[in-house]
Formats: sequence, structure tokens, C-alpha cells
Amino acid sequence: MDNSCYYNNSELLSHNALFNWLNGMRSHGKTFSFKEWCIRDFLKRENEFVWLRRYKEETKNVVTSFDTDIIKENKFPDVKFSTDGKTFFINKKKAGYFLTLSMSQYYKSMAFPNVNKIIFDEYLITDSKISYLPNEAYTFLELYSTISRTRDCRAFFIANNASVRNPYFTYFNFYPQKGKRFTKRGDMLIEMDSATDFKNKVYETRFGKMIEGTTYGNYAVENEFLLDNDEYVEKKPNTAIYQLTLAYNGKYYGLYYDLVRQLMYCTERNTLNGGLAIAVNKSDMTDNAVLSRSQAIRATINTLKELFSLGRCRYENIKVKAAFNDIMKELCIK
Repeated sequence: MDNSCYYNNSELLSHNALFNWLNGMRSHGKTFSFKEWCIRDFLKRENEFVWLRRYKEETKNVVTSFDTDIIKENKFPDVKFSTDGKTFFINKKKAGYFLTLSMSQYYKSMAFPNVNKIIFDEYLITDSKISYLPNEAYTFLELYSTISRTRDCRAFFIANNASVRNPYFTYFNFYPQKGKRFTKRGDMLIEMDSATDFKNKVYETRFGKMIEGTTYGNYAVENEFLLDNDEYVEKKPNTAIYQLTLAYNGKYYGLYYDLVRQLMYCTERNTLNGGLAIAVNKSDMTDNAVLSRSQAIRATINTLKELFSLGRCRYENIKVKAAFNDIMKELCIK
């Protein structure tokens, strides 16, 4: 492998942030770079790592192929790798753990005294059939506390660009600054990975020439967020009539229907003004958000599902649009 045009995590690591998000173009070597770093750090200092995925099936796939590219590139010719399905061994010594975020409650009694890094690979979702976990950022923080205890343990979230609207940026109210490679606030860092040499290499391929200028090309090569476009983003007209408020991941979203245009408008609400909201999940329930499934509420939600499937929903901004897509995933499986 010609490493000169592939991703190198040394500059990100030099910032020494506790929580790090790395978003970038596909196939640039982000995951490979962190695998190599984990292995080198263990061989040098015996520091262990946690490799995290969201769902069990994802973790299974990682376990079966974790060292495949490392072996292929012959990075460590004298080192022996092995796994028992849960633990990664280097020269027969425990070096890493494969954990699943959706199963985090089962790890609370476990100890990870030698782990100093957590790698959450593919933390952003691009498949519309897959959803984030309810209150996912909180679930991750719980798992982080289980692993780190009272130690500093660095967390790295790695993904291809999907959306600036995700549970983690929203939870911390921390977003990448446009046009900047690094955005830092306190102990948190976002890197927007981009490389001209690698882009040119991709565009020289037959596939690269085919996708140049397309939405997929902008996402996979130009490093633009896949889901962050302004399609269906539209200001709510005064003629739209309030229907109900949904509570989801600590925020409120108001729904308004315009009878003339037959469009449903979704906006973010700061307060309920003494009213009640409908909780999307049990985890969204509060004193002001109830899990009501009355006949009237069911009828409104069924209408909402139909309008959504027909492309008849409009959103206050891109963030609301992305959040509403997640809400609909939840409602459509109920």
C-alpha cells in the first residue's frame, strides 16, 4: 500500500482530546489507521483497546475480519493475531475487546483496567433501515463510565460523512465549523478528513469518473455530508394548523398541517407552554411527555406516516429534517 495519500491519525492524536470525532471520505484508510495504532500501542506499552459497534451483527462481522487488512499489508510480520470472538489477542496476550453498544448493560460488572482507548467505528448511520439507539449518546456515556471508571480513556468516533445531525453532536451541541479541518472545544475535537491526493486518485478510476459530480460522489469523495441537503426544507406558513408535539431524544418537535397544500410541517419547539408532548419511545417519557396511543393520536400518527411516505412533509431546517427521519424510523416499526 502506498501510504502517502491515505489517512494518518497522528495530527488528530497530537491534540490530545478526550472525545474525538473523525468524519471523512470513504476508503481513505481511517479505520486501518486506528487498527494499526491500537496494535502498535499494545506492542510498545501493553495498552488495551475497545473496538465498538452499535449492533450485535455488526460486531460479529468485525470480529471475523478485524486483522484481515493488517495481515494483507504485512504490517507486523512477526506478530501473531487471534480472537475468541470477544477478545483480540496479540501474541496470545489480551489486547482488545469487541463490544456492542446496544448490549452495554451487560458490561457493567466487567472490568477493563488496561483499556486506554475506545474506537467506535461507523458511528454514523447511512442505511435508512437502521436506527440510532434511543438516547444513544447517554448509552455511550454509561458504557464509557463502565470502561474508564476514574481513568482518562480517550474515545474515537469514526465514520464516513452522513449527517451533521447525529445523537452525539446534538447531545453536546458541538458541530464542525465549515471549512475547517479541526474544530475543538475543551476536551472535544472534530476532524473533517479531506485529502486532495486521495481524491485525485479516486477520480482516476473508472468508478470515480462515473460518480464525479453525483450526490454519492460528493459524499464518498468530496467529503460532503450525505443526508445534509435542503430538499424539503421550507418555512412553515401561517395557514398551517397545530396538530401535536413529539418528544424525542430530549427535544420537542411540533407538527402543523396545511390543509390547502396538504403538507405537514415539522419545527423544533423550545418549550411546551404548559402543554403535553407525545413520547416517541418509553425512554422519551417525562412528566411533560406521555406515551399516549389514544385513538385520536394513532389517527394523527398514521396520517403522518402516510404523508411522510408520499414526500408531503416539510422541515424547519436540516437538523429538524434529520431528526424527523429518525423519528419516523421509530414510529414506522410500532
